[in-house]
Amino acid sequence: MTTRRAALGTMMLLVALMLAGCESAVAGSPRASSDRPDTADSTSPSTSERLSPSVEKPKDLRGIDPCEFVTPEQRAELQLTAPDEKEMSPWGEQLCDLGGSVVGISFSPNTVLGDGLDRAYRSKNSFDNFAETNVDGYPGVRVNFATQSCALIMGVSNEQTLNMELTRVSANAPGKGDPCGFAEEIMSEVIRNLPDA
Repeated sequence: MTTRRAALGTMMLLVALMLAGCESAVAGSPRASSDRPDTADSTSPSTSERLSPSVEKPKDLRGIDPCEFVTPEQRAELQLTAPDEKEMSPWGEQLCDLGGSVVGISFSPNTVLGDGLDRAYRSKNSFDNFAETNVDGYPGVRVNFATQSCALIMGVSNEQTLNMELTRVSANAPGKGDPCGFAEEIMSEVIRNLPDA
């Protein structure tokens, strides 16, 4: 349970950092560089210039329970046997924490802020680390990755993102030495589960 709470706490920090600079300040984000503003404006989407790559085949996350981003078969394969835990993201959408004895995974969709992956690019200085990635043609970034965990922010359309936090709970869990690579394997399956926009 402690590991699941840690994973959920990390996801909440991630989504709070993505909101850094919004009109209402997010309290309790110790890692955000709030002493100095980001060089790029992280509050308003730019209509003239995208910072992130465009999404060619958009998906639509609206109306989907985030606990259903993985199928029952995928849950069984990942040994996600603990009861789902749901919370609200800082922007008012439900996020889901899935746990088990091998990995913990949190999913947090962003369908309401409207600027997609650009928000992460504008807030890149707020993360511990930041690396561009691509999963099956969908652009994304790896952020706050460490030995046992990785957070992905994937652009599933130009307006929507799917945030995922993976934590390796067991020493025998896949992804040893590369939790982001394993997280992207899971994300590839999740993207295939999503409806087209």
